[in-house]
Amino acid sequence: MGSWSSGGVIATNNYWGAASGPGPDPADNVCAGTVAVTPFATTPFNVANPLQVQSVYRIHTGGGAYTNSAGLLFIGDSYFNTGSVVTTTAAIANTTDGPLYQSQRTDAAAAPELQYSIAVPQGTYTVKLFFAEIVATGAGQRVFNVRLENTTVLTNFDIFTAAGGANKAITRSFNVTVTDGTLNITFLHVTGDPLVAAIEVLPH
Repeated sequence: MGSWSSGGVIATNNYWGAASGPGPDPADNVCAGTVAVTPFATTPFNVANPLQVQSVYRIHTGGGAYTNSAGLLFIGDSYFNTGSVVTTTAAIANTTDGPLYQSQRTDAAAAPELQYSIAVPQGTYTVKLFFAEIVATGAGQRVFNVRLENTTVLTNFDIFTAAGGANKAITRSFNVTVTDGTLNITFLHVTGDPLVAAIEVLPH
């Protein structure tokens, strides 16, 4: 585990595992399992139809409601502005919550950039982002930036490299202060398309 700070946003990280062996051609859109991509997900909750304002959020980005091994509920994908869903049947290493990572939200290169806009009371929060590379089969195939409240907290982030291979769970956590009642989490393209499995927001 390490930590760093950027523009008042304090970050910690957890990562797992060593690099895995070679996998299928990424052009096949398969990585040690069956991968499927669907259009913009149909969901009862998005930025046009927000949920009630609250302080604690757990969102299964790209998937349906899921209760994790600790008994905590992640609601189905909500508060996003664009994107599509990618899924896999491959087992996810270094987690007891594989299904949380087997359905994720991604975003094609066309504007706008993927953003989650979450209504919260003003205050300081810990934002935890959940990742696993379920499509790419090598380093450099998917690289993106992440911004919280207009502060970049991840630069040139490569899930495959950070996790040590494909189908391995990894998280990144950041402290952020919200002053306008909306927590904005933005995923910006560098190479390939951003990908995120889940978001957790906890107040201080």
